[in-house]
Amino acid sequence: MVRSSRRSRSGAPVARPSRDAQSLRCRDVAVTCRDRSRGGTADDQPAPRLLAGTGERGGPATVQVAVGAYLVAGRAAEIRSVVAEALGRAPEVLVLRLDEVQRFDAAGIGLLLRLHAQARNQGTAVRCTDAPRQLVAVLHRTRADHVLTLVA
Repeated sequence: MVRSSRRSRSGAPVARPSRDAQSLRCRDVAVTCRDRSRGGTADDQPAPRLLAGTGERGGPATVQVAVGAYLVAGRAAEIRSVVAEALGRAPEVLVLRLDEVQRFDAAGIGLLLRLHAQARNQGTAVRCTDAPRQLVAVLHRTRADHVLTLVA
């Protein structure tokens, strides 16, 4: 619903979003992966981190990053800094492990796409592994799975 209590210079009513639309914009619209949710607070859930011992013998230089439990806007800076540290090692392959993801939102999906582009610009291939089925469904629906390499 749009209300128009203000008028423009020409005298025409100016559309202004209703309070319902404003509250919808501020509401948390993250998806919870019910099959992976373990309860608790954000502080006791797995955080983004670089995984130790990530090189493969005889294969391409690989670095793995566990994205953590929350692939959401509030954790984007933290995830970006861990990935930047991983890309600083100049790997041939960057593996983004999504096996711990319990919640994600549109900002998290956008972050995956930006990290993919950043790594590709550096000459690093990116693989996203073990994504929850809800995230895979959204990536498929938005056709982001045509850009990202998803590995089961």
